[in-house]
Amino acid sequence: MQLWILGFVVLLVPVSGEDFPSLITANASIAVVLDRQYLGEKYQTILDELKDYIKELARVELKHGGVIVYYYSWTAISLKKGFLAVFSIASCEDTWELFSRTEEEELLLFALTEVDCPRLPSHSAITATFTDPGEELPQLLLDLRTSNAFQWKSAIILHDDTLSRDMVSRVVQSLTSQIDDESASPVSVTVFKMKHEINEYLRRKEMYRVLSKLPVQYIGENFIAVVTSDVMTTMAETARNLLMSHTQAQWLYVISDTNAQRGNLSSLINDLYEGENVAYIYNMTDNSPDCKNGIMCYCKELMDAFISALDAAIQDEFDVAAQVSDEEWEAIRPNKMQRRDKLLKHMQ
Repeated sequence: MQLWILGFVVLLVPVSGEDFPSLITANASIAVVLDRQYLGEKYQTILDELKDYIKELARVELKHGGVIVYYYSWTAISLKKGFLAVFSIASCEDTWELFSRTEEEELLLFALTEVDCPRLPSHSAITATFTDPGEELPQLLLDLRTSNAFQWKSAIILHDDTLSRDMVSRVVQSLTSQIDDESASPVSVTVFKMKHEINEYLRRKEMYRVLSKLPVQYIGENFIAVVTSDVMTTMAETARNLLMSHTQAQWLYVISDTNAQRGNLSSLINDLYEGENVAYIYNMTDNSPDCKNGIMCYCKELMDAFISALDAAIQDEFDVAAQVSDEEWEAIRPNKMQRRDKLLKHMQ
């Protein structure tokens, strides 16, 4: 009896960033993730409109190379399909979970998610949050906190009747919530409400009543005042008279009644005294008939930026490859992370 022994040799070849196909030899591919559960009834409408928009956008604006688009209705997708980037619309929690996987695969993620969500790291992803006009304040403060624009242990919020109870609650949550970023520790918040007085005399009287009774020796001297421009002027003068605006105190004024036409605060800034620490947040929204808040508006702007970045990246690779041999190009062409960083820089 003859005995045959068959041997098999299995070669495991690791796939590195350099094995990622060049944009010169293969079309780029992108995963578009529209979470059906998150979008609800809007899902099909957004999907249909976005498909048409991306198709036309690529035809008109992508002058070099091409792009293949894969659509998914949930975030739990396989990313080992040679994607160049991922665009997602999903909840905050699912967006961060998806990011953890795109980061591992060295893919660009540009995400559209709900408001009051900590943004993804700007060195490897892009985050846009959307909400109704006038509801942006909690996200602004959360962004300031997570970017370490201020590193306060405590803050005093001053507001009047123009700020709703729900908005106050969201503002407090944006400052006090626990988030994964260890450098953005929770802030201890004290809230004081003032009467919104139209009369100048009554307004000054109300300002003095509130500010003069603040126990700053116990609650600190970091102030966030959410007020209109006329109230801000009165508050600044009153704080100065009470010796509450000095080198150790920090004041952040959020001006609620400004827009592109009513956003000139240069005269107020010129009135600042030496040694005062004052910052302003004011609205410069252009009330033009063009893009306004809305999911499709953000989708179009993000896809515009991506297609523009992709076209520039393809052109760059063509230009470099034309100056070297095929062997040299294979040795120096961008890997996945380098290409992600180039796209990200262009989009930002």
